[in-house]
Amino acid sequence: MTRETLSKIAERLFESPFIGEEVTVVWHAGEPLVVPVEFYEEAFDIFQSYSAGRASVIFSFQTNATLVSDRWCDFFVKIGARVGVSIDGPKALHDLHRVDRAGRGTYDRAMRGLYLLQAWGLRPHVIMVLTRSSLDRADAIWEFLVANKIDMVGFNPEEAEGINVSSSVHDDDSERAYRRFISRCLALRDASGVGPRVREIESATSVLQLHSNTARAQDNIPMAIINFDFDGNVSTFSPELLTATHQPYGRFVFGNVYQNALTEVLTDPKFQLVNQAIQDGVDQCRDTCDYYRFCGGGSPSNKIVELGNLAGTETRSCRLRIKVTVSSIADHLRASLQAPLVARVENG
Repeated sequence: MTRETLSKIAERLFESPFIGEEVTVVWHAGEPLVVPVEFYEEAFDIFQSYSAGRASVIFSFQTNATLVSDRWCDFFVKIGARVGVSIDGPKALHDLHRVDRAGRGTYDRAMRGLYLLQAWGLRPHVIMVLTRSSLDRADAIWEFLVANKIDMVGFNPEEAEGINVSSSVHDDDSERAYRRFISRCLALRDASGVGPRVREIESATSVLQLHSNTARAQDNIPMAIINFDFDGNVSTFSPELLTATHQPYGRFVFGNVYQNALTEVLTDPKFQLVNQAIQDGVDQCRDTCDYYRFCGGGSPSNKIVELGNLAGTETRSCRLRIKVTVSSIADHLRASLQAPLVARVENG
């Protein structure tokens, strides 16, 4: 991405009505640290300049951590960056799929980067992709998280979305295994009293405790997430759609920063067609699914790959990430509440 394109993105963003008090600029979709740190220093200055105090600008990086250095850590600390690390658990699990171009596992390099980030006081969160191989290793994964002092983890069951058109966990056996995995993590958390916060558990529990609350699904709300590629093409909704092509829509590009203000996205005919289909799907989820308040209508990128359309409802991804997770947590909470009663009766 050129300096000119960076500047145009920032200009379009901060002239638009879509800005709140905080703007989070997320660098991901590939390994962001292959670009020199000087690129991001300049990018941060550009965004700060165009913001002109209108909003606080937060840079967030999702990295495999293999290229983390003291220079990167110094920059992250200096600008108050948020950092997430992609690590898939213990070495045997991580190195199954996260390899370099020579086919070598990257676990040792990733962990070196994680430890360096922690040494600089950055406390990165971890995103862990769960393949079928992971689901029977709950104890080993939990031990890994505790031993490495990870504060927050997000479990991402392997999804069919974007260019990844299949998943190793999209079958009934994997669904049962994922239920066991979540239940075991809950039991280990309670038994040990230590361990990370789990994104999925925190989110579902907060909704269970606040009965009127509905989780916000940013990826099906127009312009809640705005996605830019290196040419300045603009998309919205799920970030994975930016580089995807699906019929009957073709590419999910609704403008370009060199030709269009961001408000013009809303009048783009293709955007309107896509948005109508997405909102039809959200409405159907609201009307037919008991779990709607836990997800807010599902992810368009999952629906288009799994169902072949944007107006559908249940996907395998939502069964795992929402339905199985929520029902496992609810069962765990009920058992926890009933246990003291049973003990009192038996000791009567």
